[in-house]
Amino acid sequence: MGAAPAYSHYNPYTTAPARRPQQTPQPSFTVLPGKTPRSKSAPAASPASFVIKLTVVVLIALTCVACVRLSLSSATAATAMESQQLTASIDEARSNGAALEVSLGSLTNPTRVRDQAKALGMVAPQTTGVITLEEDIVMTDQAGNLSLSSSVEAAHERGV
Repeated sequence: MGAAPAYSHYNPYTTAPARRPQQTPQPSFTVLPGKTPRSKSAPAASPASFVIKLTVVVLIALTCVACVRLSLSSATAATAMESQQLTASIDEARSNGAALEVSLGSLTNPTRVRDQAKALGMVAPQTTGVITLEEDIVMTDQAGNLSLSSSVEAAHERGV
């Protein structure tokens, strides 16, 4: 190092320069009295302007209420029309169901079926027989798919 510092915080043998208290500078302006009074009151609103403002606020509030009432009325009317359409659909479905029940009752009547069969030239059989089938050898797996290997094993067990 070429030059030693004048003082150091790390060296106990040197002391820092004494501090001087700072002086606050004095403002360099002066107050000049003006021509207007110090307290100036706000101009009073005229009663006519108050009435006009109140009327505007009331009209805006009434307009908002009218809009809400109109939207509720239109929603009510739409709901009533939809309800009438659904009621008409339900009545039509009930009448169709009743007509189908009557038709089913007449079509499944055994006397009517016998008469229709005679008109077509059909007669009741003289004898009836019963066919008994053996258990099927076609096997399926757990998923319900056909299984060839299981079917072959079942056929071998039965001797087919």
